[in-house]
Amino acid sequence: MAEYAFYADDRNHTTDFSTLAAYYNFSGFPASAFQLPTVEDLLAKVYISRVLLGLVYASILLVCTVGNTLLVTVVCRFEGTRTRANRLLVNLVISDLLTALMCVPFNIDYSSEPPAGKPGNI
Repeated sequence: MAEYAFYADDRNHTTDFSTLAAYYNFSGFPASAFQLPTVEDLLAKVYISRVLLGLVYASILLVCTVGNTLLVTVVCRFEGTRTRANRLLVNLVISDLLTALMCVPFNIDYSSEPPAGKPGNI
């Protein structure tokens, strides 16, 4: 089994890459290009994505509920729209409505749940 060589630079893990300037030419890049994001920045992005995803799910639930309820109401209310094709359509709309009402709230809850593990852990 091969032995691994450890150098003095390997013991100090840091996000400061200015020590690499002696080995590589980084003159074309600004200093900010080598900074890693902080935990707070990553948590802010996770929070924003959860809020946006919650809004998308809420809008899907609203549009699905309103549209499917209107279609069922129109077909049931007016006798001229009660055809075989519309019965099939109403059955599909009812199943879509039930799926949206029973599945989307759980997706909203799942997407807004904090990650498992220690607080602040992504």
